[in-house]
Amino acid sequence: AMFAAGDYATIRRYNGQAWPPMAPGASVRLNGIWGTSSSNVYAVGNGGTILHYDGVDDNLDGSLWDPMTSGTTASLLGVWGRSASDVYAVGEEGIILRYNGSLWSPMSSGTTRSLAGVWGAPSSSNVFAVGEYGIILRYNGSIWTTMPSPTTQWLSAVWGESSSSVFAVGDGGTILYFNGTNWSPKKAGTSTTMALRGVWG
Repeated sequence: AMFAAGDYATIRRYNGQAWPPMAPGASVRLNGIWGTSSSNVYAVGNGGTILHYDGVDDNLDGSLWDPMTSGTTASLLGVWGRSASDVYAVGEEGIILRYNGSLWSPMSSGTTRSLAGVWGAPSSSNVFAVGEYGIILRYNGSIWTTMPSPTTQWLSAVWGESSSSVFAVGDGGTILYFNGTNWSPKKAGTSTTMALRGVWG
């Protein structure tokens, strides 16, 4: 199954032919969506909003998307997880939340810069987060640390093949590549100064 989320709590699910709307029971802007399966999906948004979809009306309110307690009112901009019991959400003011399958808890990021994207390497404890003024953080399974960044542009998204092959993209056509040792800028095939908002491969 494929899901898309956006303004005014719009969530759509692809049924093989079209993208009919779903009723999430919220009215805020949703900034990120991720899931482990078609019956376990998380959406994050403004005002600390976290919605969870499991295909069941858990709160008996007519919506299959149920709000979760985030513990913050900061806008959440990105979400990614390794499993249903290891999910990360990032957002304004350097906030990082981690879900253990039961509850969301704050993590110490060491920054007050907003974070927009988060992704973790398979078969590794490494998780990367990117955001405001080119900040790049890496979690090694114990602590988050700031990595040297070659840009001051806003970074919107991060994705990779492994902990030694990671891409980050952002404003001004910025494309960065991490080879396991350092981050370096890459040029697009057709030079652009447009903002890049997502990356996947």
